[in-house]
Amino acid sequence: MAGKTEELTPNRALKDNNGRTYDIIFGDFLVTGLTEENFGSLSDELIEKYIKFFYF
Repeated sequence: MAGKTEELTPNRALKDNNGRTYDIIFGDFLVTGLTEENFGSLSDELIEKYIKFFYF
């Protein structure tokens, strides 16, 4: 949310399963895994998934 309020440059569109944009990420962002108590590494499969998902 900070990227929008700080008027940063649009970065990526988030789309639903039908390809319709439902939000836009502004500025830099980070994709990370989540463990029970902290952030964690992504598996190789998830890395590939998000590379494909966010590649433009």
